[in-house]
Amino acid sequence: MNILKMLKHSRIIISCIIGVLIGVCVSLLIKKYSSLYIQSQVGFEINPLEIFSILINVFLAIYITRNLSKLNDLEKTEKELIIGYIKDYKSEFSNKINKLLEQGNFESPITNSNFKILRTRISSILNLATEHNFIIKSDETVVDINKKITEIWEFFTDAPKKVNPKSPNSVKVDIERINLEKTTRIETSTVELEKLLFQLIIKINKK
Repeated sequence: MNILKMLKHSRIIISCIIGVLIGVCVSLLIKKYSSLYIQSQVGFEINPLEIFSILINVFLAIYITRNLSKLNDLEKTEKELIIGYIKDYKSEFSNKINKLLEQGNFESPITNSNFKILRTRISSILNLATEHNFIIKSDETVVDINKKITEIWEFFTDAPKKVNPKSPNSVKVDIERINLEKTTRIETSTVELEKLLFQLIIKINKK
């Protein structure tokens, strides 16, 4: 994370170094090649080129500070957008899961379609966060998020079909028991996913 942070602010560091070097070089050149000064009757000396050098340094300091401020504002905006996407995804995921659980028949084309959308969307969000150096793909939280979504999807696809009214009572009881267990696991894993998304938001905010 520290390496990414240094790379992210490399332009800022380079700008500061260049600004300082320019100021130092100008000061050295002025001192080396100029002997101009103004001397008053009371012995007070003012070298106008020294003042000019100081003004250049002040200008560079202001210029760099303004650029830093713009970069910080841009970074803050990018961070807020990505965090907003994560929060929206969290709500979308929870809503879709609740609707799938309500339908009873877990393994269905609708289930697969919804998970395809959910997995594509989180992949896009994570890629954005990676491109802007807020996270890295190998980050433990990122890996766990993808694993948890796959785990929830497998709970759905591995569940038995909806209970058939014509099935024997023993079969109905078994299917209902298994579906109840799957539902509990899905809901538990969904809560765990929400925690992981919250951890991801915290990590992005710390950048």
